[in-house]
Amino acid sequence: MDLAKKPEAEKIIGGLKMSSELGEYLSENELAKLLKASRTLLWRLRRNGLGPRFVTIGRKILYRMTDVNRWVEENSHQKYYNAKRQARS
Repeated sequence: MDLAKKPEAEKIIGGLKMSSELGEYLSENELAKLLKASRTLLWRLRRNGLGPRFVTIGRKILYRMTDVNRWVEENSHQKYYNAKRQARS
């Protein structure tokens, strides 16, 4: 699920336009829409150290797309089940 591979100056991710001025970053609202999750869930994940890495600039929270992609892959259940099967073999 690599979401950050479009080379255009303005990308559309999950129906949202993302400017290249900030590079490959999503705001908290953009990530919530992309994941179809609430901002409260993202806050809880941050508070408990379970969500993707993030950057704060003042009170603004930004998520780098590479970190989001990595976090999604690391939390993929299919990956977990495959590793569990390989451990049994």
